[in-house]
Amino acid sequence: MIEKEKCPKCEKGRLHKMFDEAEPGIRVEAFKCNKCNEVWYSQEIMEKIEAMQKGKAEERRIVKVGNSLAAIIPSKIAKKLNLKEKEKIYVEEQNGQVCIRASKL
Repeated sequence: MIEKEKCPKCEKGRLHKMFDEAEPGIRVEAFKCNKCNEVWYSQEIMEKIEAMQKGKAEERRIVKVGNSLAAIIPSKIAKKLNLKEKEKIYVEEQNGQVCIRASKL
């Protein structure tokens, strides 16, 4: 991505260099469209962000429990957050993703 380049999404705006918080506490160079506000990263930055996210996330499959769907929380994460069986959690949709939060945080 090059500053002042035409936006690949809206094709109307121009990209301007900025710094974006890609992960909490991690600011990286990015480019933002002055029309649609879409944020773009260089290929190198995207690869680094994806590598960080892969290191933190664990892949799981959705299972059916009665009429509901469930996701198994890995024991490593449950221990780190001191989660116990039957403890309340909050599940919500955010920007097309499922977010699970421990109630005691």
